[in-house]
Amino acid sequence: MKSVFGKVSALLGFMCLVLTVMLFSGVEAEAVSFDEVATLYINGKACTSSAFTATNIKCGTTTTFTVDAHSPKGTRQRYYLNGIITSSGDLVTDVTKYSYQDDNTFRFTFMASGTYKLKFYIMDYGVVEDGEPGTKAYYKTWYITIKDPAYPSVDTIAQNVVNRCIAAGCKTDYEKALWLHDWIVANCKYDYSMLYCGTEGALARGTGTCESYYKGYSLLLSKAGIENCRVDSTQMFHVWTGMKLDGYWYQTDCTWDAEKQDDLSKRMYFCLPTEIMCSLNSRDKDTKFSTEGNRDKAQSVSLWANSYKNNYFIKSGNIHYWTDPLISDIQNELNKGKKSFRIDVTQSKYKPQGINYYNSVYEYNKVMYALAAYSLNSKKWYVNGNRVFLKAKFVYTNPINSNTTEGASSTLVFTAEYPVSVSAPSGKNFTYNGTTRTGVSSGTGYTLGGTFSAKNAGTYTATAKLNSGYVWSDGTKSDKTIKWTISKKSISGGYAMSLSFSKKTYTGSALIPEVVIKNSSGNVLGTGNYTVSCSNNISPGTATVKAVGKGNYTGSVTKTFSITPKTPSVSSWSNRSTGIRLNIKTVTGASGYLVFRYDSTQNAYVKIGKTSGNYYIDKSAVNASNGKKFIYKVQAYTTTSTGTLYSLKSSAVSTWRIKAPSAFSAAAYSGYIKLNFSKPSSVAYTIYRSTSSGGTYTALKTISSSSGLTYCKDTSAVKGKTYYYKIRAYRIINEKRVYSAYTDIISATAR
Repeated sequence: MKSVFGKVSALLGFMCLVLTVMLFSGVEAEAVSFDEVATLYINGKACTSSAFTATNIKCGTTTTFTVDAHSPKGTRQRYYLNGIITSSGDLVTDVTKYSYQDDNTFRFTFMASGTYKLKFYIMDYGVVEDGEPGTKAYYKTWYITIKDPAYPSVDTIAQNVVNRCIAAGCKTDYEKALWLHDWIVANCKYDYSMLYCGTEGALARGTGTCESYYKGYSLLLSKAGIENCRVDSTQMFHVWTGMKLDGYWYQTDCTWDAEKQDDLSKRMYFCLPTEIMCSLNSRDKDTKFSTEGNRDKAQSVSLWANSYKNNYFIKSGNIHYWTDPLISDIQNELNKGKKSFRIDVTQSKYKPQGINYYNSVYEYNKVMYALAAYSLNSKKWYVNGNRVFLKAKFVYTNPINSNTTEGASSTLVFTAEYPVSVSAPSGKNFTYNGTTRTGVSSGTGYTLGGTFSAKNAGTYTATAKLNSGYVWSDGTKSDKTIKWTISKKSISGGYAMSLSFSKKTYTGSALIPEVVIKNSSGNVLGTGNYTVSCSNNISPGTATVKAVGKGNYTGSVTKTFSITPKTPSVSSWSNRSTGIRLNIKTVTGASGYLVFRYDSTQNAYVKIGKTSGNYYIDKSAVNASNGKKFIYKVQAYTTTSTGTLYSLKSSAVSTWRIKAPSAFSAAAYSGYIKLNFSKPSSVAYTIYRSTSSGGTYTALKTISSSSGLTYCKDTSAVKGKTYYYKIRAYRIINEKRVYSAYTDIISATAR
């Protein structure tokens, strides 16, 4: 038996088809000048233009439109209101409800502010063209803007409803979609006159056809940010809504949920999957989603309307009203070990109490027991503690007579499986040892796949697939994924590193020793299992060699070696008034230098001091006798955080102490300057003169060691001129002059 809404919707579909023809046929009328065709009067007041604001239209009260047509081409006119259309192109009324009439007066009650397009046809009779009488149709369009504060626009109404929805605490798309569904079901009645087919009917007028329900709900969903589209059946000439919640598509029929008796029944068609929708009265088996202007896209969208997740009865749990009465009988059949059985859900003991439905019983059963079957399939069933897998399917048999329910049946068909319970395998964890390890073991009732044994370090995945007739001990049947690992072996403990050298002298280039790594048993670790790096291995100091495990190894082991400075040398030496000065040829990276002097009593070089500069003065030799020999060596050192590193000692350098003359003075006499001094024993000396203190000094006179003179006369001095003098002693050693330090500079002016 077809539902009332099914018949109503079929009529609407037919009328929409007629409407489309009349609106878009190119032969109905022709456009002529406005003055020639008609003048429109609204409540007796003439319109001054084809687009104006009608201040004399009040929503909620009847508005009278009068078309005054005076065409000279005909003898009589008839009139037809061809459409009341919103600015968005949405029909307010079904134009098939109007026809040509002799009366030029039309009446309509507006229920929302906005701009409307009014299109009137005028048919002239007795038109004479080319000498032949006939008829001719003309049309004229007016755009009327209504502003009534008490009756907001449809768009404003929709936004206000959505605002109320959010204010009511609705946060998720599901909560918003359900609240808006309940609002439109509660605030809109089906228009059995079939007149109101637009969004305005459902939202502003409170009555409309299925087209109006769909458009009103669609606008509300869009305002709430919920993706939606049109769903229609070409067989039923009926339309409803598709919407997307949490990534899944659903079908909702607000029209068929209207005028139900309670909260449960009025949500019967909220968020159903395609398979249930297509099972209902006269709905096409290939019912598709569609979107305005893009039906090709809609065909692919329909594939996704297969979720039950956000169905009202499933999500709320209220499906229990239908499943609870069945559970005891189902469990009894399972306890008997039945593998298949049926339950006639039309029996009174299975009917929920206090729930009334407007639609026919068969549609009620097709929706509710299809949902019940889904819920029962989601429930876990057990017999004696063992999991049983139950599959329920709702089967409906059509009546023998389409006008009655004779021969119709509603049955839940069950199939049950009683598998053997087995434990799922677990994964093991190993440390790499060079052998093949089995991470997941085989067992009864399942077959292993993936990687369940391996040699190298890594994380592996094995799969366990149940054999027929078995179930996992946790009650599931899906394949198990088992992770297991072979960890890398660490070389940080139990491994030691040896180097091809422990000390090297600085070369200016990076120094890299050969590396050997062994475990505690003395087994050598192959070089392919680690990478070697060196740090601080150029300059003098402590260098570090680090080996880091790779491949099947991890961790690291380190060892150090020393880079000592190059051997320094004494580049030169000289006698100074304070002692013997040694000039050192420095080396790269040295922190300082140690100075050694040969001690004949110990027959060894004894450290006498150190310097961080490039020279050293042996002050202990300052009072040594003239000609005393001293032998020195120097050694560089570098200070590190772990200690001090030393170079080799330099080659020996021999020196001799020569004292400079003392008590040096100058006095001017007539014709000469006399220089007095205390002459060191067994030495010769040279007197030097300059005309300025910092100028160039030239040898004035050399006195041999055999001379006993302790003075010198400068007879070449020029009267009135000042001269500067200094003296140094020397001895011939190994056929070379070894000089003392210079005396202080003195001066005198010749007379």
